[in-house]
Amino acid sequence: MWTFSISAGELPVGYAYCWLLGKTEGIRINDICIRDDIPVIRSPLLTFIRSLFHLPVQYHDFRRRGIGTALLRAIVATAKANGYRRVLGEVKSHDRQRFVGLPDWYFRNGFQVMREGGRILIACETSLPV
Repeated sequence: MWTFSISAGELPVGYAYCWLLGKTEGIRINDICIRDDIPVIRSPLLTFIRSLFHLPVQYHDFRRRGIGTALLRAIVATAKANGYRRVLGEVKSHDRQRFVGLPDWYFRNGFQVMREGGRILIACETSLPV
């Protein structure tokens, strides 16, 4: 398994996991995640005031900053550098519900998007320019 990660300072903001299938079969993207669940840390006084007024916790959202694209490019480049012929994956139904444009994002990043029944599969040949 390959693991990729991107941090902002010491804060991990994105990661990807890939399974190695074999040189001819390629690698399979198991998960790409960009964090949107890291609480904004405030001074103890501000935290207390926010809790007094039942204000919601605010979170850092690292999505839509190019982090996922950087991870995806690193996956394809690493696969190519290590002799893997393709990168494969599937856009899971729960991800499609939360991120409607995810298949289009893969397409914009050089992946073929194939619909088979209720599944959306993605594939990228590493012989193509990254």
